[in-house]
Amino acid sequence: MKITYTHKGWFFLCPVYLNPDEGDGMNVAARWPWLDWWFDVNEAIFDALSANSYEEQPFPFKVTGRLSPPVTLESNAEE
Repeated sequence: MKITYTHKGWFFLCPVYLNPDEGDGMNVAARWPWLDWWFDVNEAIFDALSANSYEEQPFPFKVTGRLSPPVTLESNAEE
């Protein structure tokens, strides 16, 4: 499945592409495939920090700009 990303930003310390225009969920991917492991590390850190909280924590995204032109990447996620 191909996903078109319209924005760039950061998830903790990992540079990411984002698609906030997709409705309820937001598609997020590391900007380069070789950073997928780093995205997973940042996600694990977030999960560990929010595990002891009784309140839902917002995901730590920082949007830094709109992509022109948008970037389309192949996704391994199931439809």
